[in-house]
Amino acid sequence: AAHQTSVDRSVAIKVLNREFSENSDIVRRFHQEALAASKLNHPHTISVYDFGQSDGLLYIAMEHLRGDTLKAIIEDEETLDVTRALEIIRQVLKSVGEAHRQGIIHRDIKPENIFLNEIDGETDFVKVLDFGVAKIRRPDGEPGTLTQAGTVFGTPKYMAPEQSRDVVLDARSDLYSIGIVLYEMLMGTPPFQSENPLSILLSHAHTQPDRFGERQPHLQLPAAIEAVVFKALAKDRDLRHQDADELLGEVDGLLKQLRGETSNI
Repeated sequence: AAHQTSVDRSVAIKVLNREFSENSDIVRRFHQEALAASKLNHPHTISVYDFGQSDGLLYIAMEHLRGDTLKAIIEDEETLDVTRALEIIRQVLKSVGEAHRQGIIHRDIKPENIFLNEIDGETDFVKVLDFGVAKIRRPDGEPGTLTQAGTVFGTPKYMAPEQSRDVVLDARSDLYSIGIVLYEMLMGTPPFQSENPLSILLSHAHTQPDRFGERQPHLQLPAAIEAVVFKALAKDRDLRHQDADELLGEVDGLLKQLRGETSNI
């Protein structure tokens, strides 16, 4: 945390450790995060104010958030109320949707990168963080990337099946990760866990997640909610929601039904 005296505001400063400053790949990833976030201005995306180098240290100055990560909330509460979980996901989708329209794929959506900010006494105002492994599409339409062939970026528990294959990724990979996050909020744990990252990747590719009734039979969640989650988790990305707006529309529909604004689920 720091104070920007010129405009009298609190900021957060992210600094790359000196031991990594000679690693060209890490330096490029650090700049990639700043570049990706600086292209975005959605209220649910972390705001980057400045980035550069000072006294040999690479830094990013961004808005200072107050609250906690979704990961910490899940660890504390285990499962979240279904309405609260859907409200969080709809905000994530708004942030990610804007990034997708700018040609940016996040590639590392997970509870650690979803921050529930406190603003004027209101909690659960989502900020999506860490575009450090984002893939930015260049103006010519070709994907710009920091990876070499065969390199995998992401967090195995939240990675879409195609992220571990040598294919061109698109926005639907982020939607799969969002489906995993929603599954975890409702069930308390992600669908696949193991000490072996390769085992998790293979499960994403070949194993169907436990149905809600198998994982948490006492919760008795509506079938319509399970259907939306499992559509996002389709192994074949052609069978998922095709963009963030499509998934957002279904989430909004579920919220209306839960509030009694439409027919019952």
